[in-house]
Amino acid sequence: MKNSYEIRGEVTVIFIKRNDGSVFKTFIDTVDLEKACSFPNSWRVKHDKATGQFYVQGNIQKGSVIGSISLHRWLMDDPCGYEVDHKDSNPLNNRRSCNLRKVTKAQNAQNRRGPQRNNGSSGVRGVTWHKVARKWMVQVKAGPKKLYGGVFEELETAERAAIALRKMHMPFSHERVVDS
Repeated sequence: MKNSYEIRGEVTVIFIKRNDGSVFKTFIDTVDLEKACSFPNSWRVKHDKATGQFYVQGNIQKGSVIGSISLHRWLMDDPCGYEVDHKDSNPLNNRRSCNLRKVTKAQNAQNRRGPQRNNGSSGVRGVTWHKVARKWMVQVKAGPKKLYGGVFEELETAERAAIALRKMHMPFSHERVVDS
């Protein structure tokens, strides 16, 4: 790894300088520093337009092909057939001990923040406007099941109901992690 870093006890901060002069910090467990340092190039941040967040990535050569790998996948030994989830939904928190976990695509989707892109009616995940009832309707999809959470006059009440439904039926939801 060509980035500078600072050891702060059990946590190590890796500094990522951008061309515009800004510096991002990503956090790893100090026990993973040797693994992070074994990366042959510099780590950089990449903006994900879909989520609006920054992920830590680096270029790596496999044979004659140059590709990229995310720091969280590098630290978790790039688990084939699985995704690596950030429990707290912060892609700059790459601490294996408390924030990274190997999950299926469906499990990772439970930890998604915000509504689907096509849900323009409320801006709240799992809440849409019911035209006939003229109220906010709560529906959450957990696996193959669509769970109905009721209809509500107030958007805030519907949002609380959607969160409660996810906590109950989605074990990988970030709402559960916050309460744990």
